[in-house]
Amino acid sequence: MMGNKKLYVLLFISLLITVLVIADGTPTPVALVTVALPILAGYWLIVRFGNLGLVFVPILWALAFLAREFLMGTVTQETLRAAGLKAFGSVILAVAYIALGRKGKNREEEAINAGQ
Repeated sequence: MMGNKKLYVLLFISLLITVLVIADGTPTPVALVTVALPILAGYWLIVRFGNLGLVFVPILWALAFLAREFLMGTVTQETLRAAGLKAFGSVILAVAYIALGRKGKNREEEAINAGQ
């Protein structure tokens, strides 16, 4: 039951942000595809893949940012640079995820070995 409440809150936040983007002058279909859909897809990635989903979300948002600029016809060198920078965040998250995952495994192994 709690999962449904989280989903409803997420849908409300997604709708609110989409309305704000539409009020800012973005066409409705572009706002739905580049704002509402990535919010819901990001939630699904995190629920489906756990912490690993957090690595994929920045890539998703970078692609959504790039898609918005492309659909609006305003792709520039600055846009490509910003999308690349957003996607690079996922590389940092991936390295942190791997490093912290290994550290956690080492602690578990030490605890098991200490108990024997």
